[in-house]
Amino acid sequence: MNIIICDDRIDDRKNLSDLLSDYGEKKNYEFAITEYESGEQLCEEQSALEACQLLFLDINMQGMDGLKTAMRIKEKYPKLLVVLVTAYMNYALDGYKVKASRFLLKDNLADTIEECMDDLIAEINKNRRILEFRFVEGTIKLYADDIIYIETELHKNVFYTEKGTFQIYKKLDELENEFNDMGFVRAHLSFLVNMRYITKISGYVMTLTTGKKIPVPKARYAQVKREYMLYKGEERIKIAVLTEQNQKNRIADYQDREEIYESQRRKMHDYKNQLSTIQTLIKNGHTDEALSFTQKLTESIAVEMSAINTNHPVVNAVLNQKYRSMQEKHIAVILKVGDLQEICLEEEEIVILLSNLLDNAIRESEKVVKNTGKAVIHLKLECEDHKLIFAVRNPVTEKVEIENDTIKSKRGDHHGIGLLNVKAVVDKYGGDMVLSCDENEFKAVVIL
Repeated sequence: MNIIICDDRIDDRKNLSDLLSDYGEKKNYEFAITEYESGEQLCEEQSALEACQLLFLDINMQGMDGLKTAMRIKEKYPKLLVVLVTAYMNYALDGYKVKASRFLLKDNLADTIEECMDDLIAEINKNRRILEFRFVEGTIKLYADDIIYIETELHKNVFYTEKGTFQIYKKLDELENEFNDMGFVRAHLSFLVNMRYITKISGYVMTLTTGKKIPVPKARYAQVKREYMLYKGEERIKIAVLTEQNQKNRIADYQDREEIYESQRRKMHDYKNQLSTIQTLIKNGHTDEALSFTQKLTESIAVEMSAINTNHPVVNAVLNQKYRSMQEKHIAVILKVGDLQEICLEEEEIVILLSNLLDNAIRESEKVVKNTGKAVIHLKLECEDHKLIFAVRNPVTEKVEIENDTIKSKRGDHHGIGLLNVKAVVDKYGGDMVLSCDENEFKAVVIL
């Protein structure tokens, strides 16, 4: 696999390269890692980009920063997986804007790189797998993610792809087995669909990005929708819902915290003068004083810029509070967040939805940290096709029993109660919630 690292700091390039090499040795992968020190230099290397499967970009580079570099590269190579790496959390929203696959913090790289690479390699293997078929038109090789859907027509199956249509004499059941674990779902006896191209499933109809509408039988509908939600994630009972007063108090608390974050961000304007002071100290030969000043300023900037920004004050407040809780408990996070300024939920519903799901993830991750010393939470929160998608994935010490997307709670366990509160919000908006758990990992996906 060809991997590119672009970072203007040689120490950071070496650290990431070493981590990737260690991962490759551990997992028995062969990586060809190429390093670049600027976005301008990288954008000129077209042959390297064409051969690249995975690009790690530092955001805070001199000259062309990582965001501009990512935007330029994604315009020409839209399927290239880009991972943004930075020291500051509040660039996560910018990562969403340039369609980055992942956003990683430099301080957490040692803890997050293995899980991140596991996911990325699985994604590459799934979507970019080259398949060869003997079509009526001849033997043709296709990437799995170029196939939109397959439809049975008379005695043949027709592949509808981005390169055209191809016919094959092969049963759909056989094709379904061949496409297992590649992101395809059997929507109908006559249709096998790449979930990458689904925009929505509702009213027993599946709508694709091409405008094609595929009927989903009632007997198959629940399973198809569940598979789609788990794919998108990365997946009326009102028991113990917060009292109105408690809701208001918690919302006020989050709003107070958001005001603090806004105040911190305003202070960033003062750093221009402080940088000027550092330049003066260096010019006058006071290098020790300049170094000391720089170290203090760097620490202060890290604190000021650690806030997650989604363009929604209440969402920001909840996420930032939970993120700080993760830091205190030594839990790493891999996240993908989007612009949520147009989210239509009530403030108390946002608190119920995010707090319960993240509290559960943090609580379970704490147990894992005590056992193994390491835990990583995967968080996705963004809007796609006018739908809010919230997905959280966290490690567990033991399998949680789930029945009909409801947790079978043990005595004294509030995990299930919190999720019932989430379900109440989901039901109110006619959304969907899917829970999944095995011996190692718990997943919750909400789509509203």
